[in-house]
Amino acid sequence: MQYVFFVAAFNAFFFAMLALQKKNKATHDWVLLGWLIYLGFFTGSYSFFSHDYFVSYPLASSSFISLFLLHGPFLYLYVKYLVSGKTSFQRKDLWHLFPILVFNVYLGIAWFIPDVHQRISL
Repeated sequence: MQYVFFVAAFNAFFFAMLALQKKNKATHDWVLLGWLIYLGFFTGSYSFFSHDYFVSYPLASSSFISLFLLHGPFLYLYVKYLVSGKTSFQRKDLWHLFPILVFNVYLGIAWFIPDVHQRISL
């Protein structure tokens, strides 16, 4: 299974390189490029470190799983800018990343509270 994730990461980086070569990129192209790069790093790091690192540090595994929450905002922003045709990124769209930030702050605080840390690692 490790090799499947490695191939998926390679494909994500390959398609990111193809998207990077496009001339006159619109905002939705930049969102797609960011999504592909994120997906490449996410699946690549999972393929290399999933066995040893996540078994040893279960809280890190929980924060890594929280990165799945990024797919929703990437998909929403890509479709939004693709359909609307807006030419610039809006700062108010960063609010879609707020749930990921809140969850990771919770995990960071839970790391220092033994009772909560023990319940997460089970």
